[in-house]
Amino acid sequence: YHTAHLFGPAGSNFDLYIDKWNGSAWVAVDWVTSASTNEVLASYQTSGQYRWRVVATSGSGTMNIYANRPQ
Repeated sequence: YHTAHLFGPAGSNFDLYIDKWNGSAWVAVDWVTSASTNEVLASYQTSGQYRWRVVATSGSGTMNIYANRPQ
């Protein structure tokens, strides 16, 4: 179970993705792309190697991401 909270500056739109390594490339397996400055993603995934990815679709500035370490 992976969870992350992304907090962006006012007026921005950052989208949050979780990618899984398939042995040769990173593939998006879950995402949230609302127009909000804050995103929350909770994703149930099988074992493997994952990374969080943030895409700025509008605006700029400092963002913070808080993610758990799956057990």
